[in-house]
Amino acid sequence: MNARRVLALTNVVDLYQLKSQKTDVQSFNYYKQEYIVGALKELFLTPEGLLSLGLFVFMIGMGIYLVKMFISKMNNDQ
Repeated sequence: MNARRVLALTNVVDLYQLKSQKTDVQSFNYYKQEYIVGALKELFLTPEGLLSLGLFVFMIGMGIYLVKMFISKMNNDQ
């Protein structure tokens, strides 16, 4: 009789641990999503984020301009 109770209790504990692991993964995904959404809000809605975004766009544009200029200078026959 005691062995059955112990077995039943271990099954309940195992099920509880499985359930808690599942909720831990769900909560991790929820917090991960919250961080991503928070970062995007900060990037697009705060002055510092907009300044950073403008700087990224400027640097990429300047890189494209310089690559095109260097290629055209190399292809010139002077």
